Amino acid sequence: MRGRDLVSGLPKSILLTGEEIRAIIRAEIQKASGKAPSDPPAVSISRYFGTNAVKWLARITLTAERPESLFTTRLYNRRVDGELRPVRELDVHAVIVTPSDGARLPRGVRTIGGWAWSHWPVTAVDVSTDAGASWQSARVAPRGADHQWQAFTHVWDVEHPGAYELQARAVDSQKRVQPAAGRNRIHTIQVVVEERDGQ
Repeated sequence: MRGRDLVSGLPKSILLTGEEIRAIIRAEIQKASGKAPSDPPAVSISRYFGTNAVKWLARITLTAERPESLFTTRLYNRRVDGELRPVRELDVHAVIVTPSDGARLPRGVRTIGGWAWSHWPVTAVDVSTDAGASWQSARVAPRGADHQWQAFTHVWDVEHPGAYELQARAVDSQKRVQPAAGRNRIHTIQVVVEERDGQ
């Protein structure tokens, strides 16, 4: 039984960049080379949500308007300033990866680190060690030419034992700030600082 076809509508301005053109060319070459159905061509668009990537590519069609389909006009949309728009550009996002959620840490100098990403370069990451009551700037690595995630680090000198809520929020070059609620809400973890001193 055949499933529903996925129709993905991407504007020409997105596709007609060097990386995306190469992706489409690779897909067409794969298709022409007679790859088995179990290994079909695919188009992956960097900096955009995965809903804009197409696996099992059947054909590419250029149209004047966005195609009418379940996946283009009913699903994968969101309201921006009251207007329904396609979900395309990645949201601005930062996550803490060290320490881990629930970690028990000795007192002393600790490093809070993680990764940040967005459709546009991330220009700042703020870290809070008091559940968002105050924020400090983290050091953010520049983004490379291949749109890679950007590492961030913040040095935290913690003297008092107890439970702490750590948070991270990113800002990109378009001044988009990671919000307190929603799909890309501010990342929050809980840690406990113990009486013992660290190395």
